[in-house]
Amino acid sequence: MREIPDFGPSGRFAVVDIGSNSVRMVVFEGIARALVPLFNEKALCGLGRGLGATGKLNEQGVDHALSTLRRFNAMAKRLGVAEVFAIATAAVREAQNGGQFVREAKKALKAPIRVIEGEEEATFAALGVAASMRNTHGIVGDLGGGSLELARLDGIGIDQCVSMPLGPFRLMDQAAAGSAKLDDIIDNVLKASLKTFSDGKHDNAPKNLYAVGGAWRTIGRIHMAEADYPLRILHQYAVPTSEMKELCGRLKGMSLDDIAALPDVPTRRVDTLPYGAHVLERLLELEEFEAFILSAHGVREGAVYHHLNDDELALDPLLSNCRAMALQYGRLEHMGQGGDVLRFPDEMFLWSRPLFASEHPYHMRRRHAACILSDIAWRSPSDYRGEQAFAEIMRSALVGVRHEARGQISLSVLYRYTGSATSFEAIRVRDALPEETQERARLVGLVMRLGISLSGGTAGVLPKCPLKLDGDKLILSVPARLQPLASEVVETRLSKVADQLNVDYDIRRKK
Repeated sequence: MREIPDFGPSGRFAVVDIGSNSVRMVVFEGIARALVPLFNEKALCGLGRGLGATGKLNEQGVDHALSTLRRFNAMAKRLGVAEVFAIATAAVREAQNGGQFVREAKKALKAPIRVIEGEEEATFAALGVAASMRNTHGIVGDLGGGSLELARLDGIGIDQCVSMPLGPFRLMDQAAAGSAKLDDIIDNVLKASLKTFSDGKHDNAPKNLYAVGGAWRTIGRIHMAEADYPLRILHQYAVPTSEMKELCGRLKGMSLDDIAALPDVPTRRVDTLPYGAHVLERLLELEEFEAFILSAHGVREGAVYHHLNDDELALDPLLSNCRAMALQYGRLEHMGQGGDVLRFPDEMFLWSRPLFASEHPYHMRRRHAACILSDIAWRSPSDYRGEQAFAEIMRSALVGVRHEARGQISLSVLYRYTGSATSFEAIRVRDALPEETQERARLVGLVMRLGISLSGGTAGVLPKCPLKLDGDKLILSVPARLQPLASEVVETRLSKVADQLNVDYDIRRKK
């Protein structure tokens, strides 16, 4: 059972997704619970443009897609990719010339290509979402250029899947965006499919809409910009459904020039965005959801997770990703410590537990993640380490973590290096968190600073130097042979922790 990818060219794995609008390749550093992307590139080829009218793939789109696949083949070779897993979706499976395109695409990519059915596409998208978040209850909606896939998540697994012909390219051939006719077309298809998701079994469960697909992610970026949201991370960006319905209602009626002027809208999505907004608005109107939650993981990541066994999938996605990140950026890997590479963060997590006796499990998980990431900025100049660590964590591709938790973890590691937040970004994120969360982040950071100062970040010291709260006193016990480590700097950092807890402190030196 692996939690950390096997680094090196021999383990590299590529997923190529040939969609109705985009063709993308992602190269991962191995098939593992923690996905480490090395290369991620897409081209908006528009294979499905005009498919509804002609029954065939778009000629210019075919040329662009084949050129893109030839580039992907060359890039995969240069990156030492061991295996390519390529799939094609709605446009290719439905076009009259889809078979001919696949034959040419295989030659261009020099790899097999699977044309997957709609339900399998929905399953991959749902697996990508479920494996990158926790406690997923609701419906995954994956809007591509040619189709909309829905899958139900019940917190444990994938319960139901359906594919519908509601992609923007298909709808563009049937009615104008924002029209009553388009309302009827979308509603007729959605109502028939949503009946299968309303069987009464899940009526009392919380229900979110987990959104996948370029069009819906673009709408999410627009909402972020309008809300002046402090964290520009799409994954797990949650929006009240009322706000998303209002935004979609505006977008579906806007002119293309007005849409092109909006922030973060790619030129090649301008004409399809009103249709993506129209489908989303109708889905939110017809089905009750507690929140709209964006997912950066979908079909491609689901295709990788599909190769893992149940034990690997059961690993915590946040902690697995933190460990992979620590191996990339942390210092211990380069110290030749062997098994100690990941042992020390876990020791520090357990060593600090007596100070957090009543913490909620989700705070415990955040503290563990902070311990794992506590050394990622060691290469930076000392004056910049805290802010560098903060930026790395806030902007990283961590999964299984909500935005508030990401902010708390980032601040904890910042405080492990320095006493205060100074950058505009760090101050803005800090001030957006509840005061109790800010104080908890500071305490975790100060405790990590103490633990790393005492041990030098090496395994085996902290378990022999227990830390505990005894009434109104913080006590650090140090055995005789480790007493040279308990220097003035350690006492200073112990006093900072005590001040944060509003207690006295003592170092007990055992004989």
